[in-house]
Amino acid sequence: MTFETDKTYEIKGRIGEVCDFRKMYSPGESYRMAILAPKEYAQSITPGEKYDVRIGSVREISRNEEHLGVFSATAYRIPGSEDRFRFDLLVSSFEKRTGVRFEEGKMYEVTGRIGDVCDFKLTRTAERSQHLFVFAPREYARDLTPGQKYDLTIDSVREKTECHVTDARGFPRLTLQKRALEAAGLRLDGVDREGKIVAELNLKNSKGVTHRLFANVEPKESLVVMSMDRIGAKVGDVFDLQRARKYSEGGFVEDFKKYRSRELSNVRLQLEGMKLSMFVNDTRFEISEYHLDAYKLQALLRCNMEPFQREIRFWFDGKEVTAKLGGALPIAGFAKHASGLEITYKMGNRTSVTTSDAQLALRAVEMDKSEIGRRIELLSKPDTDEGTYALKADTTLLGYVLKDLTRLGRGRYMKEKGDASEEISPVVLEKAQWTEVVRHPFHEGDQARGSNRRGPDSLIRNKDTNELCLFEFKWWVDTQGAYEAACEQVRDYFRDYRLYKGEKISRAYIGILEWDLKSTTGSLRVKRVC
Repeated sequence: MTFETDKTYEIKGRIGEVCDFRKMYSPGESYRMAILAPKEYAQSITPGEKYDVRIGSVREISRNEEHLGVFSATAYRIPGSEDRFRFDLLVSSFEKRTGVRFEEGKMYEVTGRIGDVCDFKLTRTAERSQHLFVFAPREYARDLTPGQKYDLTIDSVREKTECHVTDARGFPRLTLQKRALEAAGLRLDGVDREGKIVAELNLKNSKGVTHRLFANVEPKESLVVMSMDRIGAKVGDVFDLQRARKYSEGGFVEDFKKYRSRELSNVRLQLEGMKLSMFVNDTRFEISEYHLDAYKLQALLRCNMEPFQREIRFWFDGKEVTAKLGGALPIAGFAKHASGLEITYKMGNRTSVTTSDAQLALRAVEMDKSEIGRRIELLSKPDTDEGTYALKADTTLLGYVLKDLTRLGRGRYMKEKGDASEEISPVVLEKAQWTEVVRHPFHEGDQARGSNRRGPDSLIRNKDTNELCLFEFKWWVDTQGAYEAACEQVRDYFRDYRLYKGEKISRAYIGILEWDLKSTTGSLRVKRVC
């Protein structure tokens, strides 16, 4: 028989009439094959005397699909610890037999089995040691015998990446570099040519809890930056990156099937090639455009469905899929309507319904900014930048907005005025100490209009301080609900967007428009949030 290089063999035989032996052998580990008699037979063997060594069997046990390699090692009891056993492996033999090379400065997690007794897991630190020590779990100490040899089967070796949460202007931030992402399984070669990549990340905290998170990969640096406050992480917390992979629309559809919320129990998604459809009670509704994104550690599937003006957004937090209409209206259910699709959604404490035939009464005020400015008068303003800005609209603007919002009937659609608030509110502010720099400053990609655009509503400069400020506007009947929703949104935006074309963004505000269309007068309540 010829031993092949880079393969491992199990050799069994007998030493004279004294005892049996078993040896693991890899060609190239040494020029000679040393056969050691079991320790318990040492007194039965005379030094210098020749013995017949008979080979009973030779079997290849090289690494395969089931394991990386098998080692024979002696169990040593650690002095002073009756329940601690250690096995000693040479790193050079380990690397040759398993095909794994330990790189300097990196940490690795090794898993495997000790005979038929138990599993083990060890962490090899970045130190330069010639030995790899395997410790048996304490609870299995009674099943091991000191001095006896056991087969150690190596199941896996992976680079262990410890990630530390750092402070980013008061927010807990976790940054994963390209090397760590690739070591965890995410291939990033050519990422700059693929466009946006959403990464699915499995991170285990120090308590052993694994979180399934989602984040966008920064294309230029091929890294991931995440704000970790949503899962309660704090500065200084340590996570182990267990796995990283590319997340796709197909993956979202599969997760939708498994993890949809009770409100979506009658809904399913179907992806055929590049065509995405939504089924409600087995009735198909075509999705004209869709886009996979990640935000606040969640996967987000943005869907445009004619004739609805707002996006239907499906959110997956790793545990449950929920839905929202636009950016802030939780969807309570979908139903098949007599002439199309019906969506029930919540606005603060109120529940509203819209249908596809209604085409959502809300539309952006189509007058341009200068025209709106000529038709609004600022009646009063606060002494500081926060407070109430009283306004008066002329009858032409009032009639235009009233007609636009009620042209399909006042009833169920009077509450949706998001686009109009984004047009009117900055004009009111510009009549005081503010100058609008740009509307929707951080929206990228698609051709969405009005409140369908992503990110903060407006970037506005304070004339007195020359500071750039983010603004989020709401115009709801439920003003308290509008206040709470706007505060939450603008906090997130201020955390994520701190620079605009290299200039620092200093503050974040909300503006709540209070205007009953029965009157020409109203107000804009402004409050600083960050």
